[in-house]
Amino acid sequence: MKTKFGMVALLALGALAAGAAEWTVSDVRARQRRPWDGTVDIDFHARGAGCCTFGLVVSNGNEAVSVSAASLVGGEAVALGEGYVRLTWDPTVDHPGEAFPKARYYPVAKPCDAPPYLVVDLETGAKTFRGLDFANEVNADAYKLHKLALRYVPATTSDTWKAMSGGDDFFYMGLEDGFTSTDNGTGVEAPSRSKPRHPVRLTRGYYLGVFEVTQQQWRDLWGSWKGWYTQPDDRPTRPIESVGMTEVRGSNGAGFNWPDDGHAVHGNTFLGCLRYRTGLAFDLPTEAQWEFACRAGTTGIRYASDAKAIGRYWNNWSNMGYTTEQLTNEAYRAEIRAAGGATAKVGSYAPNAWGFYDMLGNVQEFCLDASMVSDASVKYASGLQTDPTGPSYSDPWRIVRGGCWWEYAKRSTAVYRELDGWKARVTTGLRVCLDAGEVVK
Repeated sequence: MKTKFGMVALLALGALAAGAAEWTVSDVRARQRRPWDGTVDIDFHARGAGCCTFGLVVSNGNEAVSVSAASLVGGEAVALGEGYVRLTWDPTVDHPGEAFPKARYYPVAKPCDAPPYLVVDLETGAKTFRGLDFANEVNADAYKLHKLALRYVPATTSDTWKAMSGGDDFFYMGLEDGFTSTDNGTGVEAPSRSKPRHPVRLTRGYYLGVFEVTQQQWRDLWGSWKGWYTQPDDRPTRPIESVGMTEVRGSNGAGFNWPDDGHAVHGNTFLGCLRYRTGLAFDLPTEAQWEFACRAGTTGIRYASDAKAIGRYWNNWSNMGYTTEQLTNEAYRAEIRAAGGATAKVGSYAPNAWGFYDMLGNVQEFCLDASMVSDASVKYASGLQTDPTGPSYSDPWRIVRGGCWWEYAKRSTAVYRELDGWKARVTTGLRVCLDAGEVVK
């Protein structure tokens, strides 16, 4: 028997961003799906400025009915501007065997700067937006293989960040003076190039990969396997490594002439292939974008006190004393891997507060900012910097950040900067970035 549910109105407004415009909901219609398995589609017209996610409140007569995140099929709905939106609820998840003959459905609006998550299908190029509840799902293998998941990071000039920071429109980047390098424990390496600590203002929101790019994601676009880690049963979900800037962005001309040539890349590179497949101008993050996302509102050298809980680094797998020469020698490869010496599957360690995994350890990550041959040439300027891009330098050498599985934890910090990042190394990979203006008009 078909059960028809009447129209309902918006019950309440939530807010993720201070000062966000009010959203209105109308023409709410609920229908059970064929063949009447209990799953309910709630369609409604949403209208407002910018972006909004929608959760769901359900009542049965005068009684509230609990709605868990797991019971929303496909998660919270996301709306950009005006249009029809659908929420799908499966009551059997929380209430097996129960009936709700007087059910009424109330979409709950939560305005936001941009959709919290962006998911890109690497096989078709299709993109979908997901709400905050996607954090409960994102660490599944699906988003480490043929789909790319990205998390939105607000500009420091946004109301969202100001509400987090107590009104500041900047964050502090770099290492405070007074820090000195420690031993090979879980302290900090403190070269002069990581100083001084200084305020940075970011004026544009952006999306950043939840995970480091994996070997399977690289293969989907590049067409062949790449990487030092070659164990067939789990290499697809290990981070890509052993790739250089020539393959990531380009070897000459526009591919390495940042910031003078802006975000131009060569077409026959990983980023060129990703752009062709998706129609979106993906790139690497700047150092400032990388560190802001890594810190996730924290101010210490790491976003968590327990270094072992958040990343793969040397003492987190073994300390057998292999040399760099042995690391690159085929004869030692199986022995090192048998000792646990290799990258970890992405998402194996705890994320930071904004949901990014492996920002510290695993593989160090390419940034756009150019590196030079000395600390003095890349040392931060003091005072407030707005959207810093690093020095103008026509060369593929780039800063890499985050430390890696082959180095001590003292380099797996939010502040350590490695200079020699352009060659294909077993310790270096990447995480992709996208200006939010590419998808939120």
